[in-house]
Amino acid sequence: MLLSPKEKKKRYEEIDSVSETHSNVILTGLSACGKSSIGHVLANLLGWGFVDTDQLFEKKTGNLISEFIAQKGLATFRDHERKIVDSIGFLRNHIITLGGGTFCEKRNKIRLRQMGFVVWVDVSPSIIARRLIANPAEMERRPLLKESFSGKALPSYNEVLKKVEFFLEERADHYKQAHLIVRDDYSSSDICARKVYHALLGH
Repeated sequence: MLLSPKEKKKRYEEIDSVSETHSNVILTGLSACGKSSIGHVLANLLGWGFVDTDQLFEKKTGNLISEFIAQKGLATFRDHERKIVDSIGFLRNHIITLGGGTFCEKRNKIRLRQMGFVVWVDVSPSIIARRLIANPAEMERRPLLKESFSGKALPSYNEVLKKVEFFLEERADHYKQAHLIVRDDYSSSDICARKVYHALLGH
């Protein structure tokens, strides 16, 4: 959408305002809640860079996360994940999206809250389970879910829902320590990103 000169001026002023108050915006939440899609839209709105820590991990190690965990275990993965978080501490004016468990590690949480404005994208387990059932390839990309159902035929909706609810119960107290909680089950990534954008502006 083309902006008028007046609208462009207003947008630039808004972006300057966000940049002055927040070094980075960091999105956390359960796997398949839409963090990456929302993050890309938000990065475009702000003209900022975009980093996904899971993608960065896979690029640096040369391994899919699911394969890495299967070979070396979750504890070793978390150790490497902490190094990834430390390695991006220099970033400014970036949207950073995290793996579902990254913010739940105490050291990561402290570091990430110092690095920027943390947003929990809170989507109900039922919506997440439906998304995963509708797209089995997406479930394959989620290492802890994949591990839970390995060797089985495609799990049922109720089985996936139960697992997602378990993860939420395990992680909710950590997610609640984000600076902002955005609850949104049905909006598009674009609308949800704009909610975050306006929250950053204090609207």
